[in-house]
Amino acid sequence: MLDRIRTVPGVTHAGVTSTLPFSGSYSDSVILAEGYQMQKGESLISPSQVVASDGYFEAMGATLVAGRFFTEADDATRPKVLVIDDSAPTREFLEMCLTSAGCEVVTASSGVGAVPLVEWQKPDLVLLDIVMPFGIGRQGFEFVNQIGDVLRASADILFDR
Repeated sequence: MLDRIRTVPGVTHAGVTSTLPFSGSYSDSVILAEGYQMQKGESLISPSQVVASDGYFEAMGATLVAGRFFTEADDATRPKVLVIDDSAPTREFLEMCLTSAGCEVVTASSGVGAVPLVEWQKPDLVLLDIVMPFGIGRQGFEFVNQIGDVLRASADILFDR
């Protein structure tokens, strides 16, 4: 149906969502275990989910501050790349290039921050600044040894110095 709407003369953008903004058609319910007493300052977690198609944000006139709008090609089959570099300009440049090439990009500025990302994200490729410090006295190759078991089955590693 969206494809047909997008072909209508004068339509520049079209998208759909499961919840219209400010419509009040959302769930504000909260799930708590029976008998659980919330602590002072503790936040409630609401089990809601909103789905939006590609084209939705463009149709809403959203301003893109950085990066790009997501497209139909953005799904779980895209290659996932982890960029680990202590240089912010290098990380941002690689993220921009890889994202425009259709990759999902996750970045880390330190080896310490990268360890949980490797385990959680299971990247297909790791781009690693091998000479940056990776914690107390460790360098890049030691970091690779630490995460190697997680990566061996799923990712390639490229080094840069």
